[in-house]
Amino acid sequence: MIRVEVLLERIEESRQLLYQLGSEYGLQHPKVLRQSMDLDELLNRYNNIKYGKYAKPATQTISFHETCNVNQGMPEFIQDY
Repeated sequence: MIRVEVLLERIEESRQLLYQLGSEYGLQHPKVLRQSMDLDELLNRYNNIKYGKYAKPATQTISFHETCNVNQGMPEFIQDY
């Protein structure tokens, strides 16, 4: 399995390349779209390691409602929904 530090470096390199290609070719060019998919794959791998099947179990489980006030900052029409 790839180390997280190496994966983060590859993500940053991929992100920089995507920006460069997008500036050079435009966002709809096949090279840009391919690079975007490559970056997505790296980000998915990172998320799987960090939060998914390879993640270390949490030491304490708390509910969503314990972590924040659900209605805080919500528009009124959403709060009433």
